[in-house]
Parts: sequence; C-alpha cells; structure tokens
Amino acid sequence: MTIGECLKVWLSEYGGLNFSELLTDFIDAPEGCMALFRSPQKQENTYLDGSKEVTEYYNFFARKSTQLDEDRVENQQLLDDLTEWIENKAFEEDYPDLSQVGNLACEDITVNGASAINSQEDDNAIYQVTIAIQYLKER
Repeated sequence: MTIGECLKVWLSEYGGLNFSELLTDFIDAPEGCMALFRSPQKQENTYLDGSKEVTEYYNFFARKSTQLDEDRVENQQLLDDLTEWIENKAFEEDYPDLSQVGNLACEDITVNGASAINSQEDDNAIYQVTIAIQYLKER
C-alpha cells in the first residue's frame, strides 16, 4: 500500500463525496471524475537517530460542471466543505493510518492554500485542492 492509497481510504470517510472511484494520477473526461496526484514537491528533516520528518503534497482534482453559476457556486461550496472536514479531522488528530506503508506515523494533515480552478473547458472545469501530509518515518 502507498501513502496515496492510505489517504484515499481516509478521504472515503468524508460523506460529501463518493471517493470509491477516486483515480490515482489520472483524471478522466467525464464530469464527476475525481483523482489524487502526488506532487513532486517534498520536504524532509533528518534527525540524529536516522528518522525523518517528511511532508508530501497531494493534489485532489474534481471535474465538475460549470455551465450555470449555481453549478460553480455549488462546486466551491463542496470544496470548502471538504477543506473544513480535513481541518476538523486534523484538529481532532484523526489522521490517515500510514502503518500499512511501513514504519510511518502521520503527525499532521492540512489543506495547503485555497481550492482553485486548474483547467476550464466549455461546460466543465477541473477544481484542485492541495493536501499536505506530514509524517514521521522512524528507523
């Protein structure tokens, strides 16, 4: 299992979206498609005992209809609700279980910046939320 898969399992607890068909590193053309991409950006702090504190970034994308203003407002509300859910889970220290990946323990998860439109077409757009996950990789 990968960190991305653990994140997908954790996100599936959110009731506002159906994450059962969340794609990895690929977003399909149909409206309603969602995907999770790992960003190449990564920060590491190495400690004297050889353990590392790592922050990785994952981009959540959702292709949504934008034909009507009501659709666009609803899309923004959906992403705002997801952001709030992630922030609440972090406040409660209810983090993704990374133990299936290896000797990893999640220490924090945040939304890095506001949701934004990544790509716009005639009748739909790809919305993006960047999620930062910080974990300790013990030796």
